[in-house]
Amino acid sequence: MNKRTLQAQQRQSQLYQQQENADILYSVNWAAELDTDTISSSEWLQNTGTGSITDDSNTTTTASARIKGNVGKQRITNKITTASGNIMERQVIINVLSNTDRHADDYYFYGRGVF
Repeated sequence: MNKRTLQAQQRQSQLYQQQENADILYSVNWAAELDTDTISSSEWLQNTGTGSITDDSNTTTTASARIKGNVGKQRITNKITTASGNIMERQVIINVLSNTDRHADDYYFYGRGVF
């Protein structure tokens, strides 16, 4: 299974690449930002690009979604509400590559995600 996890304390957007029609699980680990708070709800928003986002399992400190994209750049936002009412957001930018075009760095990983 393809899985990419980013740490919420990395405040800048994380850039990843994936192939067209790849179904990849992305997770945001909020533990460091939450301290003793917990995630009450999580929402994934597609700001730019087209594709599909399916909520996956969430824990009290991690929010996950399966993202399948069409060719081009997608900006995805994970917005959580904590048990104490705080709202936090982090963005993931995904460059979706065409399956029919040749790319010299098809599987080159951008960012500092944890696999």
